[in-house]
Amino acid sequence: PSCGYCGAKYNNRLAVGFFVWCNCLIGSLQVVLMILCILGIIVLGDVVERCEPAEAHRDVDLLHACNDILQGCKYMKSSDFDLTKYEGCYDYMSSEMSPVMGFLGLCAALSGCVVCLAFASCCWGRELHSAMDHQELQELCIESSDDDHA
Repeated sequence: PSCGYCGAKYNNRLAVGFFVWCNCLIGSLQVVLMILCILGIIVLGDVVERCEPAEAHRDVDLLHACNDILQGCKYMKSSDFDLTKYEGCYDYMSSEMSPVMGFLGLCAALSGCVVCLAFASCCWGRELHSAMDHQELQELCIESSDDDHA
């Protein structure tokens, strides 16, 4: 933000250009983060659905793939679930998935907000950067002398 402010205040095209590219990069990275969060929610939901004990016991290949859940429970402790059995381990893991999926959903929503702000800043900064060659813009930019008199 300071590059955009200083670039506009002092009519510095380089600072405004840096502001634009930084916002484009931040927006692009936030899009990637948002996609990863959404994919995480989908994958976790699929694991919870497909590895349900009633479903997993019907298909030997699926049960073999879901047995890693039992391996993960070796290092966990719970007084409410029997973590030595597949069903208890699954119940424990699925009970822990809701907060994780909620957190991923919150991250995706916040990333969406950041994407909108970053790309809006990128567009408006680009407009300012393109207009900085024109004489009319000099009147629109913040005058540094205004700050000296305050």
